[in-house]
Amino acid sequence: MPQLPDLPFGVDYRAVGVFLLAVLVAVIQQFFADWIKAQLARLWGLVAGRRRGIRADEWRRYRAWVARTYNRMELGFVRDVSVTLDEVYVPLEYEQDGRRVDVYRDVQDRRRTVILGAAGAGKSMLLRHSMVRWAAAPERFERVPVLVELARSNRDGRTIRQLITEALGRLDDEPDGRRRHRRARPLVADAAQVVEVALASGRLCVFLDGLDEVVTERRGAVAEEIKEFAERHSTTQIVVTCRDAVYDGDLRPVFDREIRVAGFDDAGIRHFLRLWFTRRDAGGAEHHAPGRERDEASADSRHVVEQLLAELRSSPTVMRLARSPLMLTMITTLYEADAGAGPMLTNSRAEFYQQAVEHLLRRDRDLGRHRNLARYQAGHKLMALRAIALAAQGGRSQGTDRRVIGEAEVYAELARILPRFRLAEEHLPRMVDEIVERSGLLIRIDDNNLLYEFAHLTLQEYLAAVELADDPDRLLGLYRENPSRWRETVKLWCAGANRDASGVVRQIFGGDGRDRLLALECVAEARQLDENLASTIVDSHVRLLGTPAADKHLVLAALGAVAGNSGPFGQRLFDSLARQARSGGSVAEDAVVALAESRRREAIELLSEMAVRVPAARAALRATGELAIPTLAARAGAGSVAAVDDPSVAAGAAAADRPAVGTGAGARSGTTGCGHPSSRAPRWPGRWVASAG
Repeated sequence: MPQLPDLPFGVDYRAVGVFLLAVLVAVIQQFFADWIKAQLARLWGLVAGRRRGIRADEWRRYRAWVARTYNRMELGFVRDVSVTLDEVYVPLEYEQDGRRVDVYRDVQDRRRTVILGAAGAGKSMLLRHSMVRWAAAPERFERVPVLVELARSNRDGRTIRQLITEALGRLDDEPDGRRRHRRARPLVADAAQVVEVALASGRLCVFLDGLDEVVTERRGAVAEEIKEFAERHSTTQIVVTCRDAVYDGDLRPVFDREIRVAGFDDAGIRHFLRLWFTRRDAGGAEHHAPGRERDEASADSRHVVEQLLAELRSSPTVMRLARSPLMLTMITTLYEADAGAGPMLTNSRAEFYQQAVEHLLRRDRDLGRHRNLARYQAGHKLMALRAIALAAQGGRSQGTDRRVIGEAEVYAELARILPRFRLAEEHLPRMVDEIVERSGLLIRIDDNNLLYEFAHLTLQEYLAAVELADDPDRLLGLYRENPSRWRETVKLWCAGANRDASGVVRQIFGGDGRDRLLALECVAEARQLDENLASTIVDSHVRLLGTPAADKHLVLAALGAVAGNSGPFGQRLFDSLARQARSGGSVAEDAVVALAESRRREAIELLSEMAVRVPAARAALRATGELAIPTLAARAGAGSVAAVDDPSVAAGAAAADRPAVGTGAGARSGTTGCGHPSSRAPRWPGRWVASAG
């Protein structure tokens, strides 16, 4: 055997072999660590799963808890009123190339999705309904969904994995009837180990709700944790929701799919109203009534729907409010609760919130039962709620998590204002109890830790804006410290404060692109604003038409909102957009979208004329939904073949009467965001945990 030549510098071949072996081991660890870890987790699941005896009854208990918890929606703005989600849910959509796409159908094929939308756009309801659909037929799906509220990490910095474990391991709050008095058990025993196996095998669908509700100081760290979690568990499906005004690509590039939820179109509003006002027919006394009575009840429901639709259409501003699922739910709830002659709706979001809050605080008095149930004046309770809302929003300390406020903080806020009411300190807990129990605006969420939150974040933002009505300098200071948190409050302040908002809007307009967009949105909502300032703000954004500006969809929506306002200023902007829409090119493509957002009849007439030769106008016209039908029908009656053939007519008419897609029993045979239904024979989801399959 020939002798190997000597290596330079006296290096030994054995040392080289050891070095190369170390490099090889390092390479294997670098490239195969995740695979090895997954295999070890599978092996551990095979052994530990059987030893721990994870049973299918745990998943049945989890399924029952999901159906019980997420299918019932308490309406925080009307106490003791709740609805079943299946009865009233209307599928959310997003717009793509001039058409509407069901969000469910898009999400089910994606491993990583960020769902964006405005406050009240229905992002959380979409996740809740996906949970309900899984619970209705879990054997049809390959993944088990877990819903995590990211705001829960604000207090103690819990990790994503800990939040998932907590969601699966929470105590069953409704023991079965056979052992009524037994001690509550966790939904899933040894949840931490179950989560480990489930993540390794890719059998979870994790819904992370409300990235925008994480405190600003932690949001960046939480976003990085979500990305790291997604990369570590590459086979786990993950969906994140966030307000679009707050999201700045925080999860890119790991999450490359972003969907912006579109507001309800006219057919969606009609669909929701029909479901809402006929929901009692499904299981109440009306369901068992004779045929004639059922027909009469159905006719009454149709009459109410048409009456409310007429009120909504009476003003483009009101109709824009109704495109938000949250606002439409509030409108219908209060419409039912406060029947009577005369119009109920206002032309301002802030005015509507004011009406809703006053109704909730005064209804005991209005119903003649205040002497037994309500001890404190509605005005005093409103002042208390305003102070609490400002503290929860972060007006006292930026350390707040924006949603949850402790009892000590609540009492501290009330202690500041009780002397104005000439009430002793002993009234503190009584007033808080009455606010919680009688109005439903403030909710006690944890009796042990004495924590509270407002029923909806938008109500908190509105009440904080009212509290700052006479302090614009403080409002500006808070906005500069935390723009994303105070953005909606600034808009509601401009809409609700009975004073000139020019000083606030002018200073905001002097900031960056996001600030200038906020200034434009304030022009659409402000009660009082200098017209020259408004013209400067609007003109600066009109010049962005046809350019690849950031947040273009928000700019066009805001321009449409301004153009939809009655009065000379809105008319001038409308005329300017109409001229640019006729000019052609990329500027015209943006102008027709802004015109459609105005929801004015003149806009629909112009778009219907242009739709014959301009595809962008045709797509924008289609987006106006049922509003386009009368105009197109009139043009068809005048002999326009294009109007007869326009798909907007057929789509709008069909959608107005479309069946309850994604609602009720029909939804149970559909798909969800938890991946495709299994093409294999049905498997009970508990089996894969025991076998790590």
